[in-house]
Amino acid sequence: EKVEALEASAEVSAEMGAAGGNMLPGSAESDIEKQFKMLEAGNAVDDELAKMKGLLGAGKDEGSSKSSSKSSGAVDDEMEKLKRDAGL
Repeated sequence: EKVEALEASAEVSAEMGAAGGNMLPGSAESDIEKQFKMLEAGNAVDDELAKMKGLLGAGKDEGSSKSSSKSSGAVDDEMEKLKRDAGL
């Protein structure tokens, strides 16, 4: 068993080496690292989040808090019903 495990480990190492080292963490050409760098450089997510926050803020100014509290009460009622049905 020990020999088989060592052979399997060597085979995996050889395959990873044949892939140009791209699969090894910390390698200079790691695809995952490149993707993270691209994501860190982009501001699209932050821009979209700011836009959504702005939309939420505008909705509160229009009196949506009343509808929010009504829907929250409905959710609470539904949760209590589900708990009773489940015997909790």
